[in-house]
Amino acid sequence: MLKNKLLPTLFVLTVAFSSRSQTLKLDAVIDSIKTSHPVVKMYDNEIRSMDEAAKGARSWMPPQVGIGQFMTPYDIRLWHREGDIPGMGSVMVSGEQMFPNRKKLDADEHYMKAMSSVEKEKKNATLNELINDAKQFYYEWIILEKKLVILAENEKILDFMIKNAEIRYKNGLEKISAYYKAKAALGDVKNMQLMFENDIREKESG
Repeated sequence: MLKNKLLPTLFVLTVAFSSRSQTLKLDAVIDSIKTSHPVVKMYDNEIRSMDEAAKGARSWMPPQVGIGQFMTPYDIRLWHREGDIPGMGSVMVSGEQMFPNRKKLDADEHYMKAMSSVEKEKKNATLNELINDAKQFYYEWIILEKKLVILAENEKILDFMIKNAEIRYKNGLEKISAYYKAKAALGDVKNMQLMFENDIREKESG
């Protein structure tokens, strides 16, 4: 369950670091979680629903009005007046209004308000958890990115040293061992780059 909660958070961080030339600020990541995270939206909808239910808990049932015939013969010809003889049957109108129990209305309202408060507490706890996880991933990502920048600089230096060692060896000014040492160091740098890039990809995939 926790992993499912973190997936949208990791997606936010993935977008933030998808381009190494542009880094999203931590505050923007946190704001995005507060406003756009699916789990937070789910709690907001639940809270809104319960608040509306609490408002409606004191509503009365609407009055019911009915109309119908009373003691009316099946033969419609007998409905009409004929001379001094009045028509038979009449029309009946009825009305009904339910008067709810006030204590029950109060109890229903208090119950829905209490449920809303519980959901708010759950939301705050979950939000704090998501923000803490986002901060951890964010700082780990920053460190990995900085390490990759340093390794890229080291790679440039080692490339220069290798080319310089080749030239000096050809001119008899350097031993071949210097060239191989530089090549070995470059291999180590590339291995570390690959390791850090794999770490980043693992964080992106969750």
